[in-house]
Amino acid sequence: MDIINERSALTRTRRAVARGSLNVGILGGSITAGDVNTGGMESNWPYYIRGWLLSNFTGLRLTVCNGGIGGTGTLCGLMRCEKEMIAAGCDIVFLEYAVNDCYGDAELRTREREGLIRKLLRSGCDVVLVYTFRRDMHAVMAAGGVPDVVLQFEELAKHYSLSSVWSGRYALDQLNKGRISWEGWLPIEGDNIHPGYAGSSIYAEPVIELLRRSLAGCMPESGDAEKTELPAPLDARNYETMRAVPMESWDIRPPWTIMRELKAPWYDRVVYTCADGAELSFRFSGRVLAAMLNFGKRCGVFTYSIDGGDWKEMPVDRAYWVPDNDWCTPVLLESDLPAGEHTFRMKTQFKDIADCKGSECKIYTFMCAD
Repeated sequence: MDIINERSALTRTRRAVARGSLNVGILGGSITAGDVNTGGMESNWPYYIRGWLLSNFTGLRLTVCNGGIGGTGTLCGLMRCEKEMIAAGCDIVFLEYAVNDCYGDAELRTREREGLIRKLLRSGCDVVLVYTFRRDMHAVMAAGGVPDVVLQFEELAKHYSLSSVWSGRYALDQLNKGRISWEGWLPIEGDNIHPGYAGSSIYAEPVIELLRRSLAGCMPESGDAEKTELPAPLDARNYETMRAVPMESWDIRPPWTIMRELKAPWYDRVVYTCADGAELSFRFSGRVLAAMLNFGKRCGVFTYSIDGGDWKEMPVDRAYWVPDNDWCTPVLLESDLPAGEHTFRMKTQFKDIADCKGSECKIYTFMCAD
């Protein structure tokens, strides 16, 4: 597999640059996030993409929407792409989720990825996939192989003719050439994922090279970009139809409160309670149900029931790095319900388990898909 895989002409991006106004969107985890408050670093790899565009296209009106959130995978991008990328009019969107998508059910992850890709392509924007690195990929890559998660993304990239950049392979090659040490690339002791400034700069280099090739001699093109029909999905059960369950339809009563969200830029309001035993319910239609939470160790456990069935516990891992509060994270609650209408009920509770410090519950949105 090549480091730079050109499958798209990036037509909308070329036209935007020629027009003098480019809107760039970025989705990914902490390797991508542009603010330390969202789990990232102020000079992650998108920082260098911005600099290259400004230094190579004088007078370009550049808008950058970095929607990366640490510790999140494709489901997070899928649940936010309508507002953060599509409504914002992004001409090109970079997706960096291979690192955080390593875990979980591969089939479900593929449905999330294909749903996100199809949503973005239907909006008419260009999509570029970026694969970075975590050290547990090293053994496969050192033997000349490609990690499974990258192969899974590449299957979608080939099907939808998306350009992709294997920045992780490029960085490992630079290490093997003696350009950078492990400590220079991944400087945090015991951390196998997060690059320093030098590592982030190296991740950006092949992405910049893809843009350099695609935008070389960029000239105005007449007419509007042609809308092309998407190919049939690889998985008809993908989550392209992911949509919000309107908050107005939730049965929100005391001790719940609808509050303005002040800390997370992704949402305007949050539904909050600190009560042990608070209940909330609503009806929705679809096979899939997901929630977006403001989560942390101060949050309690919530259990939920669909259509009066058995109660299940919210599947959120309280890893050692999870903060006490204010981590915006998605949770896939149901993935294979019967088609049609359903009733959802949930209860909050304090539970005496490791790293559960309270009973708070903060919910941004519930979303469903057919």
